[in-house]
Amino acid sequence: MTTGIDPDRWQYVSNFVRHLVDTGHLPAASICVTSGQTERRIAVGRFDPFDNHSLAITPESPFLLASLTKPVTVTAAMILVERGLLRLQDRVADMIPAMNSPEKSQIRIRHLMSHTSGLPDMLPDNDALRAAHARLSAFIQSTCHCEMLFEPGTQVSYQSMGTAILAEIVHLITGKSFSEFLRTEIFEPLGMHSTRLGVAGEDAARVVRVKITPQQAATNWNWNTPYWLGLGAPWGGMTGTAADLARFARLFLGGGSLDKVRILSPASVKMMTTSQMNAYPKMNDFDRRFSSWGLGWRVQGLGVGTNLGELLSAETFGHHGATGTLMWADPIRNASAVILTSRPYDESSTLLMKLSNAVSAVFVST
Repeated sequence: MTTGIDPDRWQYVSNFVRHLVDTGHLPAASICVTSGQTERRIAVGRFDPFDNHSLAITPESPFLLASLTKPVTVTAAMILVERGLLRLQDRVADMIPAMNSPEKSQIRIRHLMSHTSGLPDMLPDNDALRAAHARLSAFIQSTCHCEMLFEPGTQVSYQSMGTAILAEIVHLITGKSFSEFLRTEIFEPLGMHSTRLGVAGEDAARVVRVKITPQQAATNWNWNTPYWLGLGAPWGGMTGTAADLARFARLFLGGGSLDKVRILSPASVKMMTTSQMNAYPKMNDFDRRFSSWGLGWRVQGLGVGTNLGELLSAETFGHHGATGTLMWADPIRNASAVILTSRPYDESSTLLMKLSNAVSAVFVST
């Protein structure tokens, strides 16, 4: 028995997405689903949510992917683990001396990958750094001196700054900028030709604009500004298309290989897409049972507290992004979905869940 894409159900999803755009619930949406080698795409809406006369988007229109960047960053670090240049159990302080304080000295690489480091999601001076158009090095420096939330490995707390530190370690080990490492080691080999970490000029001008508040629009560091698009934040600054992200999902469904190009071993893929909470002896019982983070990926597990969808197998893994993005891959059905929108997640989370449910229902046994 195999799984395929039901044409009538896919047509329903297409109509549903067009309805959401036509009624103003979503300014724009681009979706790509895969079942084995079969792929379906739809892209509707306008480039600029504040301009009714702006150009219509296409499947080739790149979106700001936000935290869909995180599993890509973790993949970069896992490449170094597989090359013997890094260990999951390595102390971060051994590579970044400024992290060698009493409270941070026990942070390990695996903590950065699984949201168990105790570092914050956003820095206390996050807004000030962005308003000053700070470089990534300033975010790293501030992270090295920020207060910890808890002892590493005892709790789960979503942490963008842990991802920032992980990217800095890749940079220090390889001597390459992190964006260059992603380009040469992941994007180009996988044929993710529209994906970038940090864009400027014409490339930035092509990125679909995110619907922001008037208060955000008044800043010179919001999601749509040249500063943010050019910063290349390894925790949320990637831009790309739904089809490119679908290739990344298929890499993991293929055990680390896609179209005869191997990026990771099956062992790494298994570890990244399986809950790692039992690896921490001091982890509190609630997080051990319900915060099912792998390395870089959120694992569906019991489905308690996850935001991937309600009709997915327990083995499904994925991620969401603050700009209104969501992706998942279900190895039981050998299926994946990438849903990119331009309405921020804090406004659209319920809608994204409903849309994900409708998308997951297109995959049926044949």
